Amino acid sequence: MLNLLGLLSKELLVLVGVAAILAVPLAWLGVWQWLQNYGSKVSLHPIWLIGHILAVFRIAVLTVISQTFRIVINNPVNHLRNE
Repeated sequence: MLNLLGLLSKELLVLVGVAAILAVPLAWLGVWQWLQNYGSKVSLHPIWLIGHILAVFRIAVLTVISQTFRIVINNPVNHLRNE
């Protein structure tokens, strides 16, 4: 099961990492510009974006684990034959 989990999660985590690298500067710039319109200034802390990135990675890992567990409980040969 761990081998199957590693195979399925490796590619997904790379894609999530690339998406995070592309999205973080855009999100930072968008939120910074949006906050400049307010009278009271609010500072942005990088820890907030890091926390959100970690949350996205956790969701991705939990999704892969749940889908892998579902496949392992059922007959894996049927799923692999369709792939």
